[in-house]
Amino acid sequence: MQILIVDDSKMGRELLRIALLKCGHSVQDVETGEQALSALRISHCRLVISDWEMPGMSGLDLCRAIRAGEFPGYVYVILLTARERRDKMDAIVAGADDFMSKPFAPDDLALRVRLAERTIAIHMREAVLFTLAQLIETRGPMNCMHTERIRCFARLLAQDLGANRCFEKDLDAEFIRNLFVAAPLHDIGNATIPDSVLLKPGALSEAEFSIVKTHTLQGARAVESAALAYPESTFFRVAHDIALTHHECYDGTGYPNGLKGDAIPLAGRIVAVADTYDSITNCRNYRAARSHAKACAMIRDEAGKRFDPRIVDAFNRRQVEILGIATRFKDSGGIP
Repeated sequence: MQILIVDDSKMGRELLRIALLKCGHSVQDVETGEQALSALRISHCRLVISDWEMPGMSGLDLCRAIRAGEFPGYVYVILLTARERRDKMDAIVAGADDFMSKPFAPDDLALRVRLAERTIAIHMREAVLFTLAQLIETRGPMNCMHTERIRCFARLLAQDLGANRCFEKDLDAEFIRNLFVAAPLHDIGNATIPDSVLLKPGALSEAEFSIVKTHTLQGARAVESAALAYPESTFFRVAHDIALTHHECYDGTGYPNGLKGDAIPLAGRIVAVADTYDSITNCRNYRAARSHAKACAMIRDEAGKRFDPRIVDAFNRRQVEILGIATRFKDSGGIP
C-alpha cells in the first residue's frame, strides 16, 4: 500500500517511514498539510498518517480539507497525538478514521494499517454500488449528479450534528462513512417502478402514487438480501435503513410504516432532509427548480412535522456549505 506521512518533525517522519517500509509498504513523507494535499492530487495514495499538532495546517485541518476535496477514491486518515486525552469527537467530525498515540508501537502501527487496508477495500467494493445507484437514477426524473449531491449533503449534516454533540451514541466515524456511501442507494427501489409511472409528466394519480411508494419496501428488500449475506457489515444495515425510511415523517405521517420521532433510524432522518432539498432545487417532470432560499424556507417550515428539528437546525447552520455543494455538482436546470 502507498502511504503518505505528514509530520513537521523530521525524526517523527523517519521513525514512521522505517516501520512502514519494514511492513512492505511504499512511503512518501511531507512536512505540512498543504504539501500533503498537493501530494494527494497527483498520487494514488489511499492512507494518510498525520501528526495532530502541526504549525499552520493542523491534522484536524488536513482531515477537513481531505473530506472537502474531490480526490478519486476514499482517503483513510490516521491521526497521531502525544497527548493522552483528546476530544475524539472533534477528530471524527473533521473526518479522521483512527487515532494512534505518540510514541507509537510498531506492532500497533502495523495492526492499524491492516485495518485501514480492509476499510479501503470495502470502499472500493462499495464504489460499485455507487455506480449502480447512478445507473438507476438515469431512469428517473433526477439528473446525473443527484447521487453525488445527496451523499455530500448527508455527510455534511452528520458532521454538523456530531460537532454539536447531537446523537453522540450513534454518530461515530464508521456511521458517517457508511452514511456517505449508502445515501445514494436511497432510491434503489425505483428500479422496480414502471416507466409509465416513474417518468409520467404531471401529477400522479392516487393509484400511481401508491405504486411509487413501494420503492421504499423494494429497495429495503434488495439491500436486506445483501445484509443477510454479510451480517457483519454495518454498511448494509445503514443502507437498509435509508432505503426503507427516507420517506417517513417525524410526526408519523410518512410511509411505508408511519414511524414517528426517534423510531425512524437516524440515517433515514438525515437523508430525508438531504433528498428533499435536492428535489426542491432541481427540475422535475411536472415543475421547474426552485431557489435555494425557497428550499430552505420550506424545510424550516417542516421542522417537527416532516423532519427532525435537530437535523433541520443542522441544515440551517450549514446553508452556505449546502449551497456550495449544490452549485459544485449542479446539473442543467438546477438551482436558479
